Amino acid sequence: MIEIIVYIIVIIFVVTWCYFKWHNRPFEKLASRMPGPPAYPFIGTLYQFIGLTSEQIVSRILDYVKDYNLEPFKFWMGPYFGVVIVKPEDLQIVLNSSKALQKGYVYDFFKDIGGEGLFTAPVDKWRIHRRMISPLFNGKLLAQFFPAFIEKNQILIRNVAKQLNETQVFDLWDYIAPFALDTICQNTMGYNLDTQTNKNECEFAEAIVTTTDLEGMRIFKPWLHVEIVFSMYLNLTGQQRVFETVRKFPLQVIKEKKAEFDQRKKLNDAKMDVTNSNEHQSKLFLDTLFELNNGGGNFSDSDIRDEVITMLIAGSETSAITVRFCLLMLAIHQDIQDKVYDEIYDIFDESDHMISIEDTTRLVYLEQVLKETLRLFSVGPLLLREIQEDLKIYE
Repeated sequence: MIEIIVYIIVIIFVVTWCYFKWHNRPFEKLASRMPGPPAYPFIGTLYQFIGLTSEQIVSRILDYVKDYNLEPFKFWMGPYFGVVIVKPEDLQIVLNSSKALQKGYVYDFFKDIGGEGLFTAPVDKWRIHRRMISPLFNGKLLAQFFPAFIEKNQILIRNVAKQLNETQVFDLWDYIAPFALDTICQNTMGYNLDTQTNKNECEFAEAIVTTTDLEGMRIFKPWLHVEIVFSMYLNLTGQQRVFETVRKFPLQVIKEKKAEFDQRKKLNDAKMDVTNSNEHQSKLFLDTLFELNNGGGNFSDSDIRDEVITMLIAGSETSAITVRFCLLMLAIHQDIQDKVYDEIYDIFDESDHMISIEDTTRLVYLEQVLKETLRLFSVGPLLLREIQEDLKIYE
């Protein structure tokens, strides 16, 4: 019996190797003319990342970029051939090309978390959903989000203020990340997750961190690229439960909010009186998705779930990362920090009045600082695109 299993494994291995060898013929021909780190069958160049932390992985990639003088170089992600480009002019050509809309296959890994939201959806679905969702983020809707920003920001300030007289070093990320997740959750689903005051009691927040770390780790371990192997790994390590938590919690909230939305719609359709609280109730991102669902816009219940989870994870992470880098830059460049402080003081002085969305339009210098931070530290430093046709990036 053992011999039969061994034979089957060997046959599968050989057939798979032959398939990729045949499929990669044009890529191997191209790779032979390009510089790049050495690679081996099946695992490609990824063997150089085994056992490294996320910081060490980024450092290794930056070393490659320096070694090849910012010029394009080859990189084998397992059996898949890739070309790494870093120059802004090269990136502009690729990211603006209709031939490069399809995301790399590793994005499929994150479907275990967020399904087929805008981050992971195939091109055809991405086009449709992007066209439907982008107009939703208009000035009127964003203005309705502002009270939640203020409320969660006040909690953040109180929490950080407790550390001001302490001599022990603390990590701002532990405060910024819960703030961002609470804010996104409140404005997306109208649910008070309250991770800022219950840091150790939010299973969903912990599950998000664990699942994103697992999928990020998976990218650099080619044997986990095979879905059945990754599923076995999750079951053996007991991590399957965290993926279920990430999917289960939003589904539960969506179900509750859908019932509330349907009830409000019935009241409005019947032209019944609605209380003042309902008249002035802020519109949620989730409400706009329900409207797309009811309006015959080919937006299913599963689409709502996927887009909400994507918004929760991607929205909170990108916001928190940008705030963290901005604070780091202000700490390093204290002359810039002084100018930001002076602008804020000139506008608000020492008053405790509630900040309005109109006040933020006067923070011109702070806006410049945020934009410069985004230029220097992209929230998505590594992007993968699957080219559908040959694409020329330089003469």
